[in-house]
Amino acid sequence: GENLADGLVADDQQARRYGAVISNEGRRLTEMVEQVLAFAAAQSGQQRYALERTEPLQLIDGAVQRMQAQLRDGGYQLELTVAPDLPAVSADPEAMRRALQNLISNAMKYG
Repeated sequence: GENLADGLVADDQQARRYGAVISNEGRRLTEMVEQVLAFAAAQSGQQRYALERTEPLQLIDGAVQRMQAQLRDGGYQLELTVAPDLPAVSADPEAMRRALQNLISNAMKYG
């Protein structure tokens, strides 16, 4: 970011790569902050879940989409097989996506 701001990057392609890195890392930082806040809320007993009827495939797709940059940057390939006839569930979609993202992240770290 400093190199871009200081005008040290003259090549457009290099500037795009820097921009992509900044964007991806900014997204990852945002997700980490959200996880810390959610953990703090859960620890304090203030976490409230907004349950709604949700399609499992949408939850899974959302979590996988949010992890695409980390998967790509780490050289991982995710194979996704979901039964087509899963029934809808009552869940807090954002909390479920975070849980699924944590599972994917842990698989990348410890798999």
